[in-house]
Amino acid sequence: MRVGIIPCILSLIFTVFWMGSAAQETTLKKLQDAWLSAFNGNTLERSILDVYVSNPVADYGDGFSVGKMDVYLSLVNFRSEAGILTEAEQFGGTTDTRNNYLETGWMKGNENKTAYAYVTAWRNSGGNYNKEFEMVFAGAGKGKIPHEAIAEKRRQWETFSNNHDPGQLVSEVYTPNAVYVNNGEVTRGRTQIARRYDYMSSPSWKISLTALHLLRVSDELVIELGKYVSSGEGRYVLIWKKQKDGEWLAELDFNF
Repeated sequence: MRVGIIPCILSLIFTVFWMGSAAQETTLKKLQDAWLSAFNGNTLERSILDVYVSNPVADYGDGFSVGKMDVYLSLVNFRSEAGILTEAEQFGGTTDTRNNYLETGWMKGNENKTAYAYVTAWRNSGGNYNKEFEMVFAGAGKGKIPHEAIAEKRRQWETFSNNHDPGQLVSEVYTPNAVYVNNGEVTRGRTQIARRYDYMSSPSWKISLTALHLLRVSDELVIELGKYVSSGEGRYVLIWKKQKDGEWLAELDFNF
């Protein structure tokens, strides 16, 4: 029986993609394990910073830190709070066309017996991966994910963005103290984020968002990993926070 050329090519592409994805996940698992080993050492050595980009952004429970030394001090505080962390258990991950990688999952501290949800953005540079962005949250992971409420807010995000109205976008979808992180820069508050989003005012601007993984951290927090398609394709993180009136708004926005 003669096998068609197109099915063979598609099968080969899938095999190469799968092998590449598996190799990437293996590499990142080794890097995350090395990070955990350094974190769990008798003393927290500054060599743990080798796994980060030159200007990382992280929040280990005491606010955002920018730059390696600030991140190191934040890690020291987190270590004193959590103690030794168990192996990171990934809940979901996704890679973009440039092989940057987002992942979210759980770790547990032995000092306070607390479960910590994490989200990590790995930047690929010539096949070398480093942490560009990371956050951890104490939480139990209980409760159903409010898919419909969050989906509605995601639709509003797309609508306002594609209507070239970043001001309306942030006022309707983001919390007053929301944070936007991109390329090592932290932007705080609706007014400043709207200014960062000024490029959406271009008549040719268009974007779509697709949620890929949602992780319930607590009653008030949900982590979303997703894909955006605009002039190119990338990945994003949205942290949704439940408000006192029951509405879900974006507390954090990261993308690459």
